[in-house]
Amino acid sequence: MVDKHIRKHLLHFQKEGDSIFNDIFEIIQSEVKKDHYLLLHYIHLLLNEIFPEEISETKTLHLHFEYDLNDDSLLIIAQYLLIRFFKENKNTNKINNDEITKLQEFKIRLQSIEKRISEKCPEGAKGGSKIYKNWIKEKKDVQTLISFYNQLNDNIEISTNTLFNCQVQLANSLNNIFETRPYAKEIESKKNPLTFNLLNTKLTLNQIDEIDNSIIDNLETTILFDCERKKLMQYFSLKDISDYEIKLKKYLIITFGTKSTSTQNLRDRINLIQNRFKVTDENSYPLIRSEIDYTLGNKSNKYIPISFLGLDVSHFWNTFMLETNIQDLYELRSVKMMNLYSLCFSQEIKDYILQEIFSEAETSYLISDETKQKLLYLRSDDLSALKESLENMLNMIISSDIKQLIINKIKSDTIFIVDNFILNSQKLRSLISSSFLLTGKNKLVTWSAFENLKNEAIIILSYQDQGKYPYYFYPNVIETTVAKSTAVEAIFHKFLFYNRYQWAKHNISKEIYKLTDHPIRKRYFHWERLKDSINNLRPQREDEIDWNLEQQYAGSSERETIKLKLKGAREKTFNSSDLFIYSIDNISFRVEKISDIINLSDDVSEYSVHNLDEIQENINIYERIIDKNQHEEELNIIREKFGVENETTGRLWKILLKQKAQFLGENIVYDNLKKHFEKKDLKIVSLNHFQNNWLNPESDSIAPLSKKVFIELCNFLGLPREYLMIIQRLRNTLKQSSRQSTQQMNRLLQNLFNDGCFDDGINLSELIAANIEKYKSKHPLDELGIDEKYLGKNLIALVQLIKPEIRLKEIENSKRPNNE
Repeated sequence: MVDKHIRKHLLHFQKEGDSIFNDIFEIIQSEVKKDHYLLLHYIHLLLNEIFPEEISETKTLHLHFEYDLNDDSLLIIAQYLLIRFFKENKNTNKINNDEITKLQEFKIRLQSIEKRISEKCPEGAKGGSKIYKNWIKEKKDVQTLISFYNQLNDNIEISTNTLFNCQVQLANSLNNIFETRPYAKEIESKKNPLTFNLLNTKLTLNQIDEIDNSIIDNLETTILFDCERKKLMQYFSLKDISDYEIKLKKYLIITFGTKSTSTQNLRDRINLIQNRFKVTDENSYPLIRSEIDYTLGNKSNKYIPISFLGLDVSHFWNTFMLETNIQDLYELRSVKMMNLYSLCFSQEIKDYILQEIFSEAETSYLISDETKQKLLYLRSDDLSALKESLENMLNMIISSDIKQLIINKIKSDTIFIVDNFILNSQKLRSLISSSFLLTGKNKLVTWSAFENLKNEAIIILSYQDQGKYPYYFYPNVIETTVAKSTAVEAIFHKFLFYNRYQWAKHNISKEIYKLTDHPIRKRYFHWERLKDSINNLRPQREDEIDWNLEQQYAGSSERETIKLKLKGAREKTFNSSDLFIYSIDNISFRVEKISDIINLSDDVSEYSVHNLDEIQENINIYERIIDKNQHEEELNIIREKFGVENETTGRLWKILLKQKAQFLGENIVYDNLKKHFEKKDLKIVSLNHFQNNWLNPESDSIAPLSKKVFIELCNFLGLPREYLMIIQRLRNTLKQSSRQSTQQMNRLLQNLFNDGCFDDGINLSELIAANIEKYKSKHPLDELGIDEKYLGKNLIALVQLIKPEIRLKEIENSKRPNNE
């Protein structure tokens, strides 16, 4: 939807011709420049919008291409930019009528050189000889230079006021092209042609200032072109430039993604540039793959064709979902297990699944130890109801037509994509192969092998979408594309996956809309219409996926990973989304995903890092930052209000609920609470669980796992908000291993690090006070157990607690084992 909408309005955006653009295009030197006409025209129109003729303050544009372009394309775009800015400066630079200009002097010198060369043929310059050819070339070069400068008004003042930062290879190519038509020259070039544009590959602003302070004094335009990974370029952020009191008018950053395009990569790349160069959201304009392909005339790949077969809705599956929800057994309805259930095409597979899940053994290959233990402690009638609902659903899959439809599509060399945990079980592999009557050439592989499959016939039987930020899965059925000649199809049971698929498409459309949102798109691309179209596609059935838990149960091989070797430590594998503290100078400290840190520079060895999760594993943050006197004081007020003395935090709500039950009767309280929950679209636990846990102050649970359920339970009992906070602090303290709790704290720490709160020599109290409103709006303080009233105090304590725990180690090597 987004692709089609943008292409439609992009065509309209570019419909009018432009004589200025055509003049620039004619000057560009490249055999393939015609292929780039639409792309360059698109860039031209964007620059026209962002950089008008009259600029009174700094205007910024970060132009990001979703995937990397080849060297020819980079050279063509660079030529366009340099020629454009040269021509603009030629038309806007002040006129000096009082004295002879540098340009007039330079023209006179060139004419003198041309006359000297033409009048005297070098000795030994015979026709066809090397000396003769060099002489002819020298004459031609000077004549070309004269012709170049003759097109300029003699009274124009040429001063270098545009700095074009780029890679060495590109600078070398540009130097060759512009040798006799100096639209740009290298900043350290010994030749001295006059130009407005300087090419820079290795100097900081400070070093440039030391060489020639007039360059900095006159600087009006700064361009960073595909060089953000170079360490020295970090000194060209808007903040650093402003320190020189430069009257900058135009600030342009051109960046490129990688070969593997995904929404996650696009988001990460944009965020990386914005954080590093202090660019705001509204200054970033991403060109997504479909725009680039369209303007370059590239043949686009196709998305993976998907077939959803069978029933729209299954009563058996809905019953099973309800049972797992009541018994808090999310793993049994996770995407991982749904992928297994969907392959139950024989009685033998069904028996294996039921035996692994419901046997009295303490461990199971299919499910986690935590889920297995919960099953072992279920009452026999609850366990029977759960098993019966799953068995009914599996019987329905066995009797469906989908198995035969899949068999009809199988060729002698067909490859199947299945989940990693299925592939690693010899028993399951054997049962599935027998079920589909597979031969020796048929293979079962995982998603991690998908991108390396070439020209094979592929049937995808593992549902995997992109997930939800910050969790991410790639490749996936939504974003991944294949060559149009590839025989690939994904086949899924509709009642299991269709609603999830619709939500995944809706979410990714919203995300792309958000990432590509820009004032220009609002002005010319009917952006609100696209937003309305995306909102209209929002599925009616709610999405019950919990990505915190999905990430926990999914196999690590299905996620992007990075192998990291730190100095003095063994090599370890991390998820690319894992957060790390990093520093270059051990004075300032920042936090980013490890994949972004690897992308920060061409030389990763300059960074020292520390995994943020490891700090939380080593110390109990919540226990250390909570003011226990404050905690007890608040609790005493609540105890006094309800007339309950000296009861521990986690028992208080159970005592109040038990008092109600003793007064009204257990069944009446249960029914009243059930009605209260239903008004909020929440489900209550079974009566048995209610009696054995919620009405039992001696039971182990501190509070229901669902935050929404506990909020409504407290409302039902009349408990104040402060009690929720106290419980959350206690829960965080005792459940330090909670993945969600760890990640919420990590995101808060990331903000504190990136705001400079851990840097040496700063005033911590002032810095936190300046950002306090941001922390309130961005982070779920109640889930972190932090009261807004004491936020500043808690955050100072948090920084003081964490800082001594930082142990940075140098990166020796990094690699992506299953992604590149």
